[in-house]
Amino acid sequence: MSTQLAPAVLNKTLDNLPMGITIFSDGKIHWVNGWLLKKLQTSLDCLVGLSKAQATKTDFAALFGDDETLRLTNSENQTYWLYRETSSSQEHEIHYFQDITSLMLVIEDRNQLRLEAAAQSIKDPATGLLNKSAILQALDLQVSRSRRYQNPLSVVKLS
Repeated sequence: MSTQLAPAVLNKTLDNLPMGITIFSDGKIHWVNGWLLKKLQTSLDCLVGLSKAQATKTDFAALFGDDETLRLTNSENQTYWLYRETSSSQEHEIHYFQDITSLMLVIEDRNQLRLEAAAQSIKDPATGLLNKSAILQALDLQVSRSRRYQNPLSVVKLS
């Protein structure tokens, strides 16, 4: 046995979901839930009826794109990331948005740490040979020893 929810209960439930939902009908935005409205810092009136052509002139053009990952900026110039999944029926196209900002920040940190670790590496990743900084470091030790004990040192650079 199934019972139908009252429209007000259903609307409140959809508005309080921890994800964004946008329903498109005939290429225009038909409905947006409260979570996404808060993220976009706008009202339902600004989005309902908005078409792709109209959206290109606004901050909401990304809603009509095909990218799964959206990078958006709010009015305080804070960047946040949304992940979009799409499902379609004959009448509507529904887009579901999840906030992946924390994940993208971790990925950016990881990439930065990889760059820093690569800069600290003494071996060339392609050849496995010592890189320039490792050779200079070893040569510096030899030069210091040569000066300390007043031994001659010869260096040959092959190109």
